[in-house]
Amino acid sequence: MALKRAVVTIVALIEFDDTKFDLDDVDGSVVVCFRKEDKYTDEELFLPKMDGMEVIDYIDVGVGESEE
Repeated sequence: MALKRAVVTIVALIEFDDTKFDLDDVDGSVVVCFRKEDKYTDEELFLPKMDGMEVIDYIDVGVGESEE
């Protein structure tokens, strides 16, 4: 089996309650997951790792304050 790598860039606007969290909390909570449909129910599963697919490193991930 040959393994290949892909770089995925994700941009998200995250709203948070600043009386409970700060930017370090937001930064520490962001993860990349894979969406998979459960074949037994109508539910969607969000997994950090799947058989044959795994995030092995986060490249250039950062959090900053929004201008909005």
